Amino acid sequence: VADGIFQRVVKADVESLYPSIMLSNQIHPATDTENSFLPMLEHLTNRRLEAKTNFQKATTETDRTYWDGLQGSYKILINSFYGYLAYGRANFNDYDAAGQITTIGQQIAHSMVNTLKDLGAEIIEVDTDGVYFVAPDNITTETAENALIASISATLPKGIHLSHDGRFKGMISLKAKNYILSDYNNKLTIKGSSLRSRRDERIFRQFITELAPLLIEKNFEGASLAYLDLAHKLQDGQISPEDFCRWERISKKTFSNPNLRRLAKAGEDSKIGDKIAVYQREDGSLARTDFFAHDEDRKYLLRRLHDTAERFHTLFDDAEFKKLFPNVQPKVRNQLTLF
Repeated sequence: VADGIFQRVVKADVESLYPSIMLSNQIHPATDTENSFLPMLEHLTNRRLEAKTNFQKATTETDRTYWDGLQGSYKILINSFYGYLAYGRANFNDYDAAGQITTIGQQIAHSMVNTLKDLGAEIIEVDTDGVYFVAPDNITTETAENALIASISATLPKGIHLSHDGRFKGMISLKAKNYILSDYNNKLTIKGSSLRSRRDERIFRQFITELAPLLIEKNFEGASLAYLDLAHKLQDGQISPEDFCRWERISKKTFSNPNLRRLAKAGEDSKIGDKIAVYQREDGSLARTDFFAHDEDRKYLLRRLHDTAERFHTLFDDAEFKKLFPNVQPKVRNQLTLF
């Protein structure tokens, strides 16, 4: 995996690599005495390829969503066939067969990567689903990309197919399966646990979607200004509590786990099963947004902002990162006095 910021990115998809290896090499578990394993796999694989074709032909968002969901479901099913081989307690367990499939898959991946490199492509990420790469300098259109991928597909073993699965204006790659893609219509795709978390407050999820296009365009000054603008709004208390709250579900554990005492206090009037929006107060306690009194912990929120920017630290050296995304401290709030 190459980390960094890349332009003119193409994804080539190895269509159902492990299932295709099983089918083309007739690899099946030794326990399959009724010869049912491969016929079932072939049927489901064909159904998935049909769904993928319909997805690519779909002209409405509703149809695209339907066919994409269907092909994704079939993908899970057919990939489970390899999982059965590698799972010791499964009826179709066969470690030798699983090892053979893995070895062939690695050989195919190496062959594909070497061919792309020889043609001038820069490899970003490779897995069993396919490869992301920067197109060679002489490949500037989608038609040329398709021709390139078709030529590489023709060199692969029988039954293994490579297809064009997306073209992107830019990509931020942080580590394996953690990346942001921007297509030529500026639509973002964000993948990976280091970039997406259910516990992220809305304001910081929005910040990532604002920051990513600027980084992809290498507008680092603009990225820094976006960071500082949000920091100043947090300093001045200009952000709505709905944007920096967290949603928590009340359970029995809420009131029995000592580590959840703050949440238990905030949700003391709630019922088991309720979801409540809470924020951290300046004194470190949690409170429901219903009772917001402009007492949010701004130091905590500024730290959360910096932690969000920190996810992109690997794109810069330490000095540049500190310059672009400095630690911002909260302002001293006005306090009432007796005099």
